[in-house]
Amino acid sequence: MTTKNNLEKRVETKRKNQLQILDFWVTKCLACEKLGLFLDQLQEKYGDAFELTKINALEDEEERLKFRVMNVPTLIFLKDGDPVFRRVGFDNDAKQVIENEIMNHFRSRL
Repeated sequence: MTTKNNLEKRVETKRKNQLQILDFWVTKCLACEKLGLFLDQLQEKYGDAFELTKINALEDEEERLKFRVMNVPTLIFLKDGDPVFRRVGFDNDAKQVIENEIMNHFRSRL
């Protein structure tokens, strides 16, 4: 997992075709907590296939504004440093949608 402090460096030195997932969250947000746990499970399942960066949206206004995050939780998938997918909220179908997007990334690498 990456923190905001080295996010910019990670984006600049990313591995070719590596998926980066930005997780914008805040404390005392139940949906943020549930999404964070789910992302941790996915990271265990898929290993180093993607890099997860968790960003506290209240503490890191610069990144929040840069990526135009208005609500939490917000996920942004980056490929080669460019946003390719965005998901706001964590509802009943979110797990399947998020995992499908990760799998789509794997298929595009083949």
